Amino acid sequence: MIRPLLPFALIVSILAGIVDAQKEEDPSQDRIVLQNRTVVKGHIVQASDDTVTLAFDFGGRVEFRRKDIRSVHRVKGEGASRRIDRDNKAKARETWNALVFHGETLVGFRKVIRTRVRRVGCPGTLLKDEVLFRGADPARQEQEKLEACRILTLEFIEDTGAFRTLYYRESGMGSESIIDARYESGRLRYTWLRGGKRTYHTEAFDPDVLFPLQMWMKAAALATAPDASAVVHRVWDPRDRKVIPSGVRRFPGRWVAVGPTKIKVTPVRIHGPRGARFRWLDSRGRTLKEYLNGETLVAVATPRTAPVPMNGKTVAPPRQELAWVRVLMDPGTGIVLRTPGSGWTISTEPLDGAVFTLVNHELKSRIAVFQGGLEAPWPGPEPDQDRPPRPEAFGGRPGEGWRTSVEGKNLERRVRRTQTGRYRITALVDTPPDMMPVAILDFSAVLRGIQVPE
Repeated sequence: MIRPLLPFALIVSILAGIVDAQKEEDPSQDRIVLQNRTVVKGHIVQASDDTVTLAFDFGGRVEFRRKDIRSVHRVKGEGASRRIDRDNKAKARETWNALVFHGETLVGFRKVIRTRVRRVGCPGTLLKDEVLFRGADPARQEQEKLEACRILTLEFIEDTGAFRTLYYRESGMGSESIIDARYESGRLRYTWLRGGKRTYHTEAFDPDVLFPLQMWMKAAALATAPDASAVVHRVWDPRDRKVIPSGVRRFPGRWVAVGPTKIKVTPVRIHGPRGARFRWLDSRGRTLKEYLNGETLVAVATPRTAPVPMNGKTVAPPRQELAWVRVLMDPGTGIVLRTPGSGWTISTEPLDGAVFTLVNHELKSRIAVFQGGLEAPWPGPEPDQDRPPRPEAFGGRPGEGWRTSVEGKNLERRVRRTQTGRYRITALVDTPPDMMPVAILDFSAVLRGIQVPE
């Protein structure tokens, strides 16, 4: 490819042979007319505000600067060039929209954008991450400022990596923010805003240190990398204003049933300054679901392009996104289950050894699932000596179970266990006696929904 930095006269001289070769070519091609009225024919494969790239039937491409072009002519009725151009524009701008849930309550909207731009004369990538909590409409932010908060992160990375900028601002959550952070020539210069007062700082900054959204993209790329399952990067955290190690680990992909469809999901764990965060990626590295704060705050991909205005009211979430919220997976074992419905959430106090622990505060009940290998003892609690297990169905699988009580608490316990594939699975429900008729139905729904790797 001839880069646009070459002098215009040199480009013209190199193209002379190409133009001569095209005299006998099929005339139904796109045409670029240069400033000296030279006509070059081919197929336009990429166009931007600064350049146009032309591909030739005999092979090769040439990139022209807009200032060297008098006019561009696309052949009428030729759809291929237009489709290629649209594809390149789509690749130049990628957007991920997500609804944010706390449990099963819709609390916000998130938008992540990656786009190609040019800043201070440098071509590069602009990353934007915006989170609006409580579904606030940006146009009504002032009216809803007591109910909503906004987190905005902007990063620009020059193609060479020599120049980078970062902007990080939290509104409605606190008064500390990073604004105007710039990395250049091995130095990071940034402005720290706290309580309305600005202070200016400079520190040495190694070129291999990433900004947070760069790390976000690195994790997505790991899903499709054929030769890597774990990487460690150093990331500058704008909250703590220091460099911290951040590891990314990819787990084996797993087919997950969400509603009537099955989707191949690759779990990725990102370990950063505030603990581990899990993200579910599809086969192309696109984010399907991401845990933002433990397992209580989760962002789920949505076709919506704008927040759901709630005005402080509870809004029923879309069914498709709610189905993703209810699907849980343990990356280490690959075991998948679905929460049985409204009211059940991940417990912040899991039972020892449990892969999953769900809690329902209204029913005062909990459900736990344990997993173990075939050569290991049965996972989870052991049956009472005076109440040996008896045959009981395990969600459509053959199994066994027993009844008991929780020592020191007014709770009844039902236990089921089964052996399937390479695993032994034990599940239990603890609930007050008067809630057992309702809780046992939800327990049965959990047992039916468990997916175990073969």
